[in-house]
Amino acid sequence: MINETTGESIKEKLEKVRQSYISTLIEKRNAIDTHWSVLKENADEETGTKMYLIIHGIAGSAETFGFPELTKQARSALDYIKEVNTANSVTRLTDEINRELEKLLVLLEKLSK
Repeated sequence: MINETTGESIKEKLEKVRQSYISTLIEKRNAIDTHWSVLKENADEETGTKMYLIIHGIAGSAETFGFPELTKQARSALDYIKEVNTANSVTRLTDEINRELEKLLVLLEKLSK
């Protein structure tokens, strides 16, 4: 179906929206990396909340734009982040969160290219 005003098909419009989403991934990747670096030095609720919300947004939207692997990795990172509040071994979990966040950051960078 072609939009008579713009001459674009629905498929073309959807691809533009997808590309727009992709263009935000490097910014999100950099924000997560910055927030995590701050949190490792000095745990602060506001920074933690900001990072959590970015990752939560990725988990909720990536699959919609054709990136189910990104949704899965974001959810995995969120699961580890949630565990920190109830864990006996924060150090162990911090190592695990580092691994999960690194996987997420690598994937975000790869998809943003």
